[in-house]
Amino acid sequence: PDFSERLKKSEAARIEIKINGKWIAKSKYVYETSTGKKVQDDEVVVFLDGNFNNFDLDNLMCIKKKELGFVNAHLNGTCQNNGELTKFKYDVAKLKLQICEKQRQLKERVVKK
Repeated sequence: PDFSERLKKSEAARIEIKINGKWIAKSKYVYETSTGKKVQDDEVVVFLDGNFNNFDLDNLMCIKKKELGFVNAHLNGTCQNNGELTKFKYDVAKLKLQICEKQRQLKERVVKK
């Protein structure tokens, strides 16, 4: 297969690979091939320790884009460069978004009555 690697033009710290003519994030490729799980359109693979060149599977985590948005808006700057704490930060974001979704569902029930 055709295989090459390049730095992503928009972000010099991000690496993409070309497989059979298609460019994808190297982190996504490593995650998918290592875990056998496909990264969905509403998901992204993040580097837990903040090092965009550390492709160890323990350093990669697949999260929802909504969770990343929440972390960037509310928790950015906390737990930097600490993989274990960063993972916890994304777990907090997931829980907060689940609480918000449940609250929305409960409000919809009240309105329907």
